[in-house]
Amino acid sequence: MELERDVIKADDMLRTTAPNIWSIGDANGGAMFTHRATYDGPIAALNAVRGLRKQVDYRVVPRAVFSEPAVASVGLTEREAREAGHEVKVGKHLFAHTGRAKAIGQTEGFVKIVADAKTGEILGTHILGAHADILIHQVVTAMYNHGTAEPIAKSIHIHPTLSEAVKSATKAIGAEPVIKTGE
Repeated sequence: MELERDVIKADDMLRTTAPNIWSIGDANGGAMFTHRATYDGPIAALNAVRGLRKQVDYRVVPRAVFSEPAVASVGLTEREAREAGHEVKVGKHLFAHTGRAKAIGQTEGFVKIVADAKTGEILGTHILGAHADILIHQVVTAMYNHGTAEPIAKSIHIHPTLSEAVKSATKAIGAEPVIKTGE
């Protein structure tokens, strides 16, 4: 097996340079999280045993810091997206403007969603606030197949919940058309 910067070199199907050996998790570098290793495991196993040629998609690996308030993110920052050549739209929503955050006295923080201005694809999301580690998952799901913010913006969210902050941030990037009356 070939090493690259002290980790096992593996391709996007997790195959190493050695025949019939696959590498997952911390062994091949990248985001060193248990949830990334458990994502890698079935992909490597299916490729090794069944030859399915499944590829990993690390752009949707969520990250969290269990601080107070919590921090969570997935994908690119606004700066990274611009540096990668994307024209971006950004939607933000403050927890202070969310009913549930007010009710539980945890109004510090925000949701920020970065999307490609041309395609609407969500490129990244960053959340600072109560239960950010839980809220990030609806965006991870939307991003999985290169999705847009539209399904989040149009979906029904229970009121009052913290997840409404994510919906409001998607609406702030124009993911939901404005319905004008009287025209």
